[in-house]
Amino acid sequence: MRNLLEAILRRYGQELTVNGDSTVRAFLQPVTDHTKVSPYTVTPLGTVDDRLWIYLGTAAINPGDIVVRGDGSFTVQNSEPVGTGTELQHWWAVLAPAREAEG
Repeated sequence: MRNLLEAILRRYGQELTVNGDSTVRAFLQPVTDHTKVSPYTVTPLGTVDDRLWIYLGTAAINPGDIVVRGDGSFTVQNSEPVGTGTELQHWWAVLAPAREAEG
């Protein structure tokens, strides 16, 4: 089953960079929250993108890792391996938009 998922990721997955050094193919999509009108919150300092994103891929990522896609950077909030029996199938993770470094 893992081989099938890897073939699907090679063909349809997005190219992501993890921690600036490894390139992986995975699915990354926003969590849809139909109760919210807009995907951001307005704060006294401006607007903040508060969407969460789901990662699905065969490459391991861990909380605190930085995942970069062409249109932005994301910080891994939590992650866990998913398997059947003793075989690892894929990794599932929740990511949030990375915040700009304060300076």
